[in-house]
Amino acid sequence: MARFNIAGDHLYTVGRSVLQVFDISDLSRPNFIREEQVGWDIETIFHQDEYLYLGSARGMFIYSIEDPSTPIYMSQIQHVQGCDPVVVAGDLAYVTLRGGNLCGQEESQLQVIDVSDKRNPLLLQTYEMESPYGLGVRDHRLFVCEGASGLKVFDAANSPDLVLEEHFKELEAYDVIPLEDVLLLIGGGVLRQYSYKNDQVNLMNTFNLY
Repeated sequence: MARFNIAGDHLYTVGRSVLQVFDISDLSRPNFIREEQVGWDIETIFHQDEYLYLGSARGMFIYSIEDPSTPIYMSQIQHVQGCDPVVVAGDLAYVTLRGGNLCGQEESQLQVIDVSDKRNPLLLQTYEMESPYGLGVRDHRLFVCEGASGLKVFDAANSPDLVLEEHFKELEAYDVIPLEDVLLLIGGGVLRQYSYKNDQVNLMNTFNLY
């Protein structure tokens, strides 16, 4: 559910309709560079290589940051209206659409999108979900938060063909950050840390946020 991302010496943030760029080469004196209008209902931002991927309620936008201070629009792929986080691994983007709320339509989905051609992203596969929120990807694993329905862990080694490995139903999952060896999960006022070495996801500890 991130609304900001760091790439090198630049910080990128998104508001509802804008992308802002900051120079953070001097961390004690961050410098605002520019603001770009990038659409409407922008919700999340993800960075990979020289590109930014923006998730909105109406689709996904791709921007080049080959020149870090001047993001350049490349393309977008539209979908039915719905709350829309996005993460990317290699040439594949994973987008969740949550329906049944103010974001729009009723259906909830996980979409797999080919982004190898940044000017022509293509939808490869759609999976029905319960109530998806944030998601994360690391190596061959895709983690999808399902709100009150818990956390789903998919094997994405043969993506776009995904295989559900585990479903942790006993918790509330809102957002997830997969680090090198530890998975950070937040939901229901609790921060959970999981290890996920050797193809096993095991709870390490919990921390009550309030």
